[in-house]
Amino acid sequence: MIDGCSGATCSGMNMNQIQLVTLVFTLLFCVSGCSGEDVKVPGSDLPVGCDVLLEPSDDDQSTLQAAVIEAEENATVCLSAGVFSLQTELAIDRDGLTLRGMGPDVSILDFSGQDVGANGIHVRSDHVTIRELTVSETPGDGIRATDVDDIRFIETHIIWAAPSSNDNGAYGVYPVGSNGVLVDGCRVVGSRDAGIYVGQSTNVLVQNNDLYGNVGGIEIENTSDAEVTKNHSHDNTSGILIFNLPDLPILDGKRTKVHDNVVENNNLPNFADAGTIVAMVPAGSGFIVLASDSNEIHNNVIKNNESGGVIITSYNQALFGMTEDDRYNIYAQNNYVHDNHFENNGKQAHGILAPSSADVVVDGCFDDSESYEQQQNCIVEVNATTFMNIGLCEEGKALQLSDFSCTGSSLSTQSP
Repeated sequence: MIDGCSGATCSGMNMNQIQLVTLVFTLLFCVSGCSGEDVKVPGSDLPVGCDVLLEPSDDDQSTLQAAVIEAEENATVCLSAGVFSLQTELAIDRDGLTLRGMGPDVSILDFSGQDVGANGIHVRSDHVTIRELTVSETPGDGIRATDVDDIRFIETHIIWAAPSSNDNGAYGVYPVGSNGVLVDGCRVVGSRDAGIYVGQSTNVLVQNNDLYGNVGGIEIENTSDAEVTKNHSHDNTSGILIFNLPDLPILDGKRTKVHDNVVENNNLPNFADAGTIVAMVPAGSGFIVLASDSNEIHNNVIKNNESGGVIITSYNQALFGMTEDDRYNIYAQNNYVHDNHFENNGKQAHGILAPSSADVVVDGCFDDSESYEQQQNCIVEVNATTFMNIGLCEEGKALQLSDFSCTGSSLSTQSP
């Protein structure tokens, strides 16, 4: 008997047909990954779904770069188990390329010897997928995608082993100027800015990721129509940042839906580069919404963040630096925070929030050139939520939690 084929099932079949049946049965019972060797196409040494299979060599840089250059459109370049040593940024310029390892614990791209290039991997083509591998020890960003459509990062780890080191790369996963972004099942550890950063992009889904040991776990910056869900952002300086910053090509980031995440224990001392915005983030911050509008934060578990659970603030130029960008609105407006579970936040605050803070913190600033109701942030929480207005703006110093009692807009989910 051949596995998956016996009795009447095999009757009258030739050997090629039997091999096909065997492959189908194997895939059905092993589609999510089996122990031992990879499933092979009958008559081939390639794992199923691979057009090329690379193994570590004495010149991994040339072998891997040549493979992605020479790959056909929509091809899959696979990496075997092992450590691939790279000294130069790996450029991906082939539409539809998939770069796939055999699992992030076994297929590792080691950039500890890199001396050329600003990133470990740089994607500059559309419809690219990077999955099931680890990128480690890049001196710059782990994986960057610039101005692309349909970029997917799946079950990929970006790791820097040294804790809180300024020698670590700034960003782990870094799509910018892109449309259709999926970051799913990834892990980022040790970035000196943000583990997952999505900038100036649209149609974004960030889900099922594990972020720790970073300055920011997840940062959504100048980006519209994003969904951030089912992530565990813990033991960073800050858990989730939603920023809208001036002096960038794309402004007015809005409509990020953040739900069903666990954001806890984000009390790591800040080790970001001095002079950057993220260097101003106080340790112990769960969420920070900075000058971004119309976001929805709901049904998250937010606990044990020493400086506060959810912090909503305008872009205060005395704190963050002056801007002359006439296109830029400094205020955080029309955000909707509701139905979260808060626990033990703001008990030992840092930075501007010291010495004590709360579950929900606002800066008390709003645009006095229009009515308060037109820009009101809505905060509706069912459990016992502590609240603090730090009163950075004279016109809003007297605002209390009751002044934020309203119902905001529920946002749509994303499916890039």
